[in-house]
Amino acid sequence: MFDDIYRALDRVSGTRQVRIDMPLDDDGYFDRQCRAPECRTRFKVLFEDWRDKVPNERAWCAVCGHLDIPSDFNTRAQDEYIRQHALRYIQEQFDDEMSHARAPRPHRAGFLTLSMTYKPAAPVIVVPYDAAEILSQRTTCSECGCRYASLGASFFCPACGHNSALSAFDTAIETVRQSMSLVERLDEMVDGRDAAADLRRHITEDALVRVWSSFQRFAEVIYSLAAADRPAPPRNAFQNLAKSSKLWRSAIGRTYAEMLDHEEHLGLIRLVQQRHLLAHRDGIVDEDYLENSGDKRYRVGQRMVVKPADVSRFADLVTKLAGDLRHEP
Repeated sequence: MFDDIYRALDRVSGTRQVRIDMPLDDDGYFDRQCRAPECRTRFKVLFEDWRDKVPNERAWCAVCGHLDIPSDFNTRAQDEYIRQHALRYIQEQFDDEMSHARAPRPHRAGFLTLSMTYKPAAPVIVVPYDAAEILSQRTTCSECGCRYASLGASFFCPACGHNSALSAFDTAIETVRQSMSLVERLDEMVDGRDAAADLRRHITEDALVRVWSSFQRFAEVIYSLAAADRPAPPRNAFQNLAKSSKLWRSAIGRTYAEMLDHEEHLGLIRLVQQRHLLAHRDGIVDEDYLENSGDKRYRVGQRMVVKPADVSRFADLVTKLAGDLRHEP
């Protein structure tokens, strides 16, 4: 009996190719997720473009530009889905081989147990389908034609890595404006007042963060064109308002304060500090925020409240800055 078992194990060992049909959304887009610890963002790529345009050796995160092998962009749920299918295939092959063993095996099922478990990543908030359609930003790469999408701004083509920050900026800001219109209708789209309030807060705060992230990528590209003969700026320099203003003064002779009027510049400072507070302290007010923002409405330890009007104002300000910077060589 054991000789037959060893032969059965030997026959099912080795590398095998198993066809697995991965689920797509209604429009044929394939879920992807960045594995970079600082990103972890989910985005989508039209499946036929992922299959035909993305090289076997590499792919790029649409949001942060992280470079990795294509299979490492699987979501956790997809990896689990693949594992389940692989286990089922192994079990079927082994059972088939064992069925031909000469010795009787009255307790064969107790000899080897293969279990399949499924532990999908727990989402923090479930976005209704109608809302996800509005929040989704779809992009076609101007270099290779790959079609991809994400909730919020995306900047890098998954297939060729082209940085589309200039064209993506306008789309990102328009998506933010649409999302602020959406939050007014969430009570009609979500069951339960508390759930609607949580989703409203999530969308509004996420939009505030994305406004500055989109402008940061836009500014990096414009600066590389306007200051092509200068050393590259430090990483994430354009995330910091004061540092990026100094870079612009050196490159084009003007700062953000000179591109906006006094009240607009004060508003920009406060909103950028709110973005940092959300990104790094989950919105909990600290001494640095009070000192740097000039915001007298809070005390240390409170949680900041972001309103759709704040996000719309932020979008207006960075759009004005972008309009000024677009005219630079």
